[in-house]
Amino acid sequence: MYLPTGLPLCATTRVSASQPVDCHFEPQDAASAGPKSDADVIAAALANAAVGQAQAAMAREKAREKQQRDLEALEAAKKAANKARRQAANLIASNGPSGPEIRTRLVLTTEEAAVGGKHRLSIEVEENCPRCVMKDGFWTLTVDMMNEVKLCSKCQGVTRVVSPKNIEVEVQPGSVDGDEVLVEGGGNSGYAQRLGRFKQTVKEGGEDGNVRVVLVVLTEEGQESAYPEIDCYGNI
Repeated sequence: MYLPTGLPLCATTRVSASQPVDCHFEPQDAASAGPKSDADVIAAALANAAVGQAQAAMAREKAREKQQRDLEALEAAKKAANKARRQAANLIASNGPSGPEIRTRLVLTTEEAAVGGKHRLSIEVEENCPRCVMKDGFWTLTVDMMNEVKLCSKCQGVTRVVSPKNIEVEVQPGSVDGDEVLVEGGGNSGYAQRLGRFKQTVKEGGEDGNVRVVLVVLTEEGQESAYPEIDCYGNI
């Protein structure tokens, strides 16, 4: 069998003498099939560049916002640290460099109060920051010929840190509810003082403060007869 000249043969079409050949071909998109014009290439490059510039601008804006938040947080921390140091200076001016007294309490059963003896009590005390007391709560760093001031990461610029401490309370036999026991030197550390023209010498701090312990004796029913609003081993 012969086909008319110029008619392509479809591989999937079965040809017979009684059946006409139907080979239909969709025309290809010239834009996708052929090479892109210079204008198309330039337009695509400009679009990609615009996206990259937008992403870079967003990243810069986020970095700027974070830097602003960090600066605001640093200023707030500086104000809090300055306030705490002023309060400490007022305490030193009025009471000397000794550590402030702590008032807390010790809960006893009636038997413990009657017999007396030594009891261990856990409290929290203030101590001079071991890291920055020489620098008054601040670190000054030189970066690219600029002074960068940072708060001490240990005490946040307050120059004092809170630490747990165990003290021994001597309870006298026959103690009753409301009695007080004074533990001398068992409380907050004395304030360290910086001396000298450039304040580079740290004088030994004042004496450690006392702890005044209020005895709370439980009733026979196991209830407290006084100070019900105070935590068992918390500071008053």
